[in-house]
Amino acid sequence: MCSTIDRLFESRSSSGNISFIYKNIFEALFINGGFKYNRSWKNLLYGYNYQGIMSVKTTIDQPTESSGYDVNVNVSKGLDLWPATIRIFGGYNENTGKLLIQDEILNYQSEGYSARGSLNINPTSLLSVNYSFAWNQSKSYIIENTEGFPAIRGISQTANMNVFPHKTLTVNINFEHQYNNATSSRHTTFADAGVKFRHKQWDLELALNNIFNTKQYVSASYSDISTYYYSYQLRPMCFLLKTRFKLK
Repeated sequence: MCSTIDRLFESRSSSGNISFIYKNIFEALFINGGFKYNRSWKNLLYGYNYQGIMSVKTTIDQPTESSGYDVNVNVSKGLDLWPATIRIFGGYNENTGKLLIQDEILNYQSEGYSARGSLNINPTSLLSVNYSFAWNQSKSYIIENTEGFPAIRGISQTANMNVFPHKTLTVNINFEHQYNNATSSRHTTFADAGVKFRHKQWDLELALNNIFNTKQYVSASYSDISTYYYSYQLRPMCFLLKTRFKLK
């Protein structure tokens, strides 16, 4: 295959979408969703050759087409038992195209599933509680090899509680749990807490961050047929004192 890096890059794309919305304010019910489709064409195909830890970008004269679609739906419902709102989301996406790897043209397909939910409760004026949950799964494979690559699954949970013992005082606690099946440390847990005092023109806040002293957060995801890993080094558990005030 020959390099064509001196040629001008050309591309064309088209897309379309359909959406729907349903509202019932008397039942506090809201539903919306949609379908999106896109298609693109390029006159050149880009790829990479790998030499140890180095990658060399290559380009060949190979017109290619890619396409994809996305389906999603959202539901929100107010609850009468307590002043509360529940939200649910679901989605699916699929993409197909061509890749150039080690001078070989490969047809790939990727697909992803996602689901989210949240619950917001305000049982009294002194307390608010929020909880959210998210799940996702992605998978990619070469069309000529239907076995594909192992699916990457992730789960995220977040809980937050705010207590208002007095109009000038707020106590908050935050908890977060992350799971990813493609990393060595599959489970990661975070927690923070804080107290905020308000008095006329100024605020004073004392926060305790990273209560569990979590040292590292690692996640993984697919892009085409490549797997990307992200690693973050976290600050140890610490206290933080903040103040804010108005000059006028």
